[in-house]
Amino acid sequence: MDLKYLAQVITDCKDGTLKPFLSVETHKIDSPFRDIVEDKGSWQRTLATIVQAKLSLLLVDDPFLIRNSEKVVEFLKTCPPVTCVSIVTKDLYYSITQNKAISAVEETIDTYEAVRFQNL
Repeated sequence: MDLKYLAQVITDCKDGTLKPFLSVETHKIDSPFRDIVEDKGSWQRTLATIVQAKLSLLLVDDPFLIRNSEKVVEFLKTCPPVTCVSIVTKDLYYSITQNKAISAVEETIDTYEAVRFQNL
């Protein structure tokens, strides 16, 4: 990974911090405020973008993976009218175990070789 480039890009960021703010959700009686953190222009977003580009190389072998939400809609159209599904994606994301994530990253680095992975 070109750390000099990364350091320069982070140094050039306009904002040094994340910007938290609240949004009012009048339809939620028990918790009407939703906290939002804006990362636009921050070094965190720059770093996250670079890390995401590297993580996109991971080969995912997940039988439940859905790459296109239209596939879910097509599936639900074929189900009886009384069938319903509810998925909370944030819970799915946070349930990834650290050991499995590290193993997946290591396997991808081994597959692409370290130098090629770093220079993507």
